Amino acid sequence: MRQLLTEKGLRQVDLAAGLTALGFDWTPNRVAQVVTGRRPLSLLETAGFCEALGISVAALLGPAGNAPLPAGNDVPVPDIASALRDGGGQWRARREADRAGAAKLKAHQAWVAEARQAYAEVHAKAARRLGITPDELEAASLRLWGRSLGLERDTRADASTGVAGDRALQERRRVATRQLLRELRDHLESTSGEAAR
Repeated sequence: MRQLLTEKGLRQVDLAAGLTALGFDWTPNRVAQVVTGRRPLSLLETAGFCEALGISVAALLGPAGNAPLPAGNDVPVPDIASALRDGGGQWRARREADRAGAAKLKAHQAWVAEARQAYAEVHAKAARRLGITPDELEAASLRLWGRSLGLERDTRADASTGVAGDRALQERRRVATRQLLRELRDHLESTSGEAAR
C-alpha cells in the first residue's frame, strides 16, 4: 500500500480524501492504520481503495507472497487475487494437499520413532548377548558393514518384501540376526586379538 501511494505520488491525506469522495468516511489516520497493517479492510473498503487508486485487486495485493489465514495456514497471494477476480482460486485444493501432506508427515514421523525404538531394542539385546555396550555394538557394526546392526539385518532379511507382523519376515530377521551376531562375535574376537598383539 505504501509503495502504491509512492508510485501514484499520493499522500495518505490524498487517499483519505479520495475514499471520502467515494462515500467512505475516512481520515488520514485511518489510512495510516491500514498502510501499517494495524487495521484490516472489508471487501467493500478494498474495492474503494482500488477505485480511489485506479488499480486492480491483483495489483493492490501484489504479485507474490502468502497471506496468513485464521486457521494458521496461509494462502498464496495470486490465489487470493484469482478468487476475488473470478472465483478460480485453489485454496481448497491447497488446503487439502497441506492436510494430506501433514498427515503423511505425521505417519512418517510415527513410523521413524517406532523403527528407532525397534532398532534400539535389537541393538540392546544383541549387545547383551555379545557382552558389550550398545555403543560398542554400534561402532563394531559400522566398522564391519558400514551401517547399524538393525539396517544390516533388514537388508539381509529383505524387509521391504513384508510387513512388520508378517511371520515370514520375522523368521528372515531371526535368521539374519543369528548370522550377524556370529559375524560380529568373530569380528570382535579378531580385533581384540590384534589389539593384544
